[in-house]
Amino acid sequence: MSGPASAVMANKNETINSLTLGDIKELRSILSGGNDAQLGTSMSIGQKVFIRSVTHYHVGRVVSVTAHEVALDDASWVADSGKWGEALAKGTLSEHEPFPGLAIVRLGAIVDWCEWAHDLPSEAK
Repeated sequence: MSGPASAVMANKNETINSLTLGDIKELRSILSGGNDAQLGTSMSIGQKVFIRSVTHYHVGRVVSVTAHEVALDDASWVADSGKWGEALAKGTLSEHEPFPGLAIVRLGAIVDWCEWAHDLPSEAK
């Protein structure tokens, strides 16, 4: 490419290449709605959640959210929630197994989620 088009492209590259780390952080904040910790979901760090994904259910505490996944600590896989309304109202789950470490759930696999206002299960049931 040569001529005026080449000069325009060179200017664009120079502008991108001259961004500072502060500029990049500011752009990221603007693009994420002002909250860098919440890029792809309205979940908050420290929040206890019940997640229903396309194949599994999970409960746990949010420790990290990226553009593509959420990490849960003190998490359990929920094999059977029992009656859904009762599980949410009383915190009772029919069958669950704790994860030995972090549980990572891809945001694209989440069907829905809600806050979990109860103690997180720590023993298998």
